[in-house]
Parts: sequence; structure tokens; C-alpha cells
Amino acid sequence: MCYNYGFKLLCVETYRSGTWPETPEGMLKRNFHNMIRRWSIIKESKDCG
Repeated sequence: MCYNYGFKLLCVETYRSGTWPETPEGMLKRNFHNMIRRWSIIKESKDCG
């Protein structure tokens, strides 16, 4: 699945606020959460550099 930057940013901000965004239909919750964690790490590294 491809997600646009705005959706990824919203997911990361929601994750960092202490909640999880709703898992898209057809995707396992665990896989989606792992994907958001990866996006968060990438965002954090880009913010520092």
C-alpha cells in the first residue's frame, strides 16, 4: 500500500501523542503499527539533520 506524506505525518503525530490511528482495512494492526514506528524514526532523523 502507498500512503501520501500527509497521511504518514498524521499517523506519526498521533502515535507520538500516545494513541494509534485507525488501522486501514485489509492491513494487520501489528504491521501497521510497525510501519508507523519506522516512519517516526525516519521523521525524527530528518528533524535532527
